Amino acid sequence: MKSINKMAVVAALALSSAGVASATTYHVNGSTAYRVADVSAEVAYCNANGGAFATFYGSSLTGANYSVVQNAATSPSIKFENYFNGSVAGDEALVDGVTQIHFPNATDFAPTAVTTLPSSTTAAAGGTAKSAPTDNNLLTPYSTDTTFADIAFSDVAFSTAQQIIAASTDHTTATPTGDIQVGIVPFVFVANGSSDVYSKLTGLSMDPQKFTYAWSSGASTTLSFFTGVNADEATTVYPMGRDVDSGTRATALAETGYGLNGSGLITEGVGQYFPYDTTAHQTANSATTGVIGVDTTLVNPTIAGLNVVPAESIDGYTMPAGDGGYYSGGNLATGISTAFAGTVTNTVVMTYLGVSDAKSALGATGTNRQVAVLLSYDGSTFNPLSPNPVLIYEGQYTFWSYEHLFYKGSATNLSTVASGLESWMNGTNQLDKLSSGNVTLASMNVARTGDGQNIQ
Repeated sequence: MKSINKMAVVAALALSSAGVASATTYHVNGSTAYRVADVSAEVAYCNANGGAFATFYGSSLTGANYSVVQNAATSPSIKFENYFNGSVAGDEALVDGVTQIHFPNATDFAPTAVTTLPSSTTAAAGGTAKSAPTDNNLLTPYSTDTTFADIAFSDVAFSTAQQIIAASTDHTTATPTGDIQVGIVPFVFVANGSSDVYSKLTGLSMDPQKFTYAWSSGASTTLSFFTGVNADEATTVYPMGRDVDSGTRATALAETGYGLNGSGLITEGVGQYFPYDTTAHQTANSATTGVIGVDTTLVNPTIAGLNVVPAESIDGYTMPAGDGGYYSGGNLATGISTAFAGTVTNTVVMTYLGVSDAKSALGATGTNRQVAVLLSYDGSTFNPLSPNPVLIYEGQYTFWSYEHLFYKGSATNLSTVASGLESWMNGTNQLDKLSSGNVTLASMNVARTGDGQNIQ
């Protein structure tokens, strides 16, 4: 393996407090896997420019898909309105000139101070908690800004995202104005199973051939494919995963060389399943009702059955039956770490997750939750609960991607603010650690030229 120079930090930390002279709102979307580091960097940026005040829709500031961070409780000069909708969706909203996003804003209530400021080991916390919206577009009951994105965080390079964007019906050929690498995002494979087979999951591994076979369109496979035990042919393995807007999904397809043809294409269809709380909901096969991790009306559900994700269209892209999936890594983590109903036997589910969401699945607690089991990948194991960054720094563990900050638009000082966020992530504070399992971009001793490309 050839040696390379470590990547330099391109923006001075001084940019975090540089020249934002007038009231400006920055609309941020994209990667759910990177939202902890992003929101923490926004808090640090605002705190360096007068103060940090926030509100969010969900259980925590850095875990929410919808949030607002600004530098004053009222009349702020800097405001970040966040909607984390997936890497590819964020990239498309940034460049296509068609897709406007419903971003939350704080005009209908006053955010409160962030009480815990971020550090390299602690995410930002505090602000005003609001009940989670009843729909995924944040249309009601809060005020929203319906506009284009200024910043998109992406787990994949734009050349990768373009494969999906080009397949949508409303795309343009525009590209981002700026592209800044802000971190490393490791990913892992995890599994769960019914009580009669759960003990067999320990020590299993994933590799490109297993992934290709298990996730091929219309797929399911048997546990024997992973254990090598003939008797395990009686146990079915169902793949779960994200929808086409997800950078996590795109990275999984690129890393494994899905199709085993070395093309690196991520537009090939997959076969994925949803877990349902009752057999009636399983049979009805809705994309929302009864889907564990999506249906917010469910109380302590168990997995009663699985069915292929129903056909749907999203952002101008049509997904046939099985090709869809979860729109959020957090929701997928909930689905994969739910216990099975006692009537379900010989059933295993597997999926891919970013490290932040994997922590939730691997450390699941509560009624009818069941700890997911970590799989090794291609002979190496990266454990989000006790991460060893050296495995990635030296090239042994390869299931990772660069996190990109793309920006485009006319917002005042946009490039300065983008570089300022990057400086909090990659400078002395190293807030990139918060979304990477302690892996820092500045410490990398290996690199790759694109998503899924060889480590060098």
